[in-house]
Amino acid sequence: KLVQSSFLCEKQSCLTSFVTHSNPAEKLLLKYKKIDHSDEFLSQSNNNLSVKSPTLNCKRRSFVEYIASLTSVVSISTIYSSKAVAAGDVETKINTAVTKSDLGISVRKSVVKGAQFIDKLDLQWEKFSDSNNLGTERSKRDRLPSPKIIPENLLLDSKFARVILESCDAVFLSLMVNTANEDQLKIKIEKIDESVRKSFVRSGLTFEGQPKSSSIIDAQSFNYICFVHFRAYNDLLVENSVKFNPFRREFERQLGDKILGEMGNIREKPPSDGAVVSAENLKGNLLSTLNSIGVVVEEFRKRGLLAQAERSDIDNEKITDWSTDLSDLQFSLAVDGDVTLNAQILLQELGYRLYPDFSRLTVSSLLRQNLEKLKQTITSEDYYMDTAYNSDPEKFEPKQVLINFAAE
Repeated sequence: KLVQSSFLCEKQSCLTSFVTHSNPAEKLLLKYKKIDHSDEFLSQSNNNLSVKSPTLNCKRRSFVEYIASLTSVVSISTIYSSKAVAAGDVETKINTAVTKSDLGISVRKSVVKGAQFIDKLDLQWEKFSDSNNLGTERSKRDRLPSPKIIPENLLLDSKFARVILESCDAVFLSLMVNTANEDQLKIKIEKIDESVRKSFVRSGLTFEGQPKSSSIIDAQSFNYICFVHFRAYNDLLVENSVKFNPFRREFERQLGDKILGEMGNIREKPPSDGAVVSAENLKGNLLSTLNSIGVVVEEFRKRGLLAQAERSDIDNEKITDWSTDLSDLQFSLAVDGDVTLNAQILLQELGYRLYPDFSRLTVSSLLRQNLEKLKQTITSEDYYMDTAYNSDPEKFEPKQVLINFAAE
């Protein structure tokens, strides 16, 4: 605590001295003095690793904040001008000093390297703290959480997978009737298939007899073909300058309805047709819809599209508040073993926002059909989770799609 208090006082006096100096040479000298102080503080911290948390964590946070303040102040000092000039001239001089001058380039590189160093240092400290159970919250746990055991997917229903893929193409072309046709889509799919197939094969994907991109054999091939088709959709949207957000909303709505319709009459019929909006009708339709969601995800599991799914519980009090228009209603659906998980992530990493999240689209469609008549708006968001706990971000491996639904 004494070391930390001394350090904070020294940091405050150093920053005050830095701001009041006007001589650039003095500023530069002071900058190096401050760096020496930071090295001294770092060595003091390293020599006191035996000090237990939270004091050590406090020092770590203070040191990171100190380094951040140094980089910001040094950056400002390089573009500071003591002459009073017009705003346009100041902007020009600032841009030139920061982007073209040797000092500006050097400082920018130093700031980036400093941030990278701090990031690596923080990562190492996080690993060290995690392995030694340091910190107030970590000390409360007995051990690390056990990895979630996810069962193997059942054999993919190839016929149903083809139906889904054909539905995707049909909905896309129906919305692009004035800008793209079936031949253009086919050519685009073949070009993408030709350009990316070798990369997927090198990563372990196998094709029996090298089938065309429209042939589906197993879950792995279905994931690949979904990636190819959805990338073709996104490319055509960009090439034809289509307004993306309205297109995406309508595409997801129609595709969800189409997949739900292909599954047959497996869902529970809601008690209210929406003619009268009341708390009783809202509750009745919601409970019916939640039961139907369980039926839909179970059907997806039987057809090999996912390994398992679990819906979060909804408190009765929250349902009552929502039905009387006092609050929104939210719940989540955790989907493990989604066969198109890799295609979803890869498309989004490439910057595409239209991707094959069939579970979310189908459940959203079910919610809309049963609740929109009662003047409820349905929204959904998906997140990718690693079901095994690890403090090392380099070992992050998403295995679960966590979908959050909201009715408001």
